[in-house]
Amino acid sequence: MPVKIAVNGALGRMGSRILAIAEASPKEFEIAGAFDLKKDALSASKLKGKGVLIDFSSPAGTPA
Repeated sequence: MPVKIAVNGALGRMGSRILAIAEASPKEFEIAGAFDLKKDALSASKLKGKGVLIDFSSPAGTPA
C-alpha cells in the first residue's frame, strides 16, 4: 500500500521535486495533496486523511 503524502510548498524547487519523485514511484507514494501559498492555502481540514505532510514552504508562508 503506498504512503499517502501531502506537500506544502508544492510550487517551489524542493516541493515540485518531491512531487515528481512521488509521481515516478506510484507503488511507494500516493499524492494526496499539494498546497502552496501562491495557489491555495493549507488548512487542517485539507490534511484530514493524509498520511504524511512534507512542508517545504517558506517561513513567511508557515503561519498562514
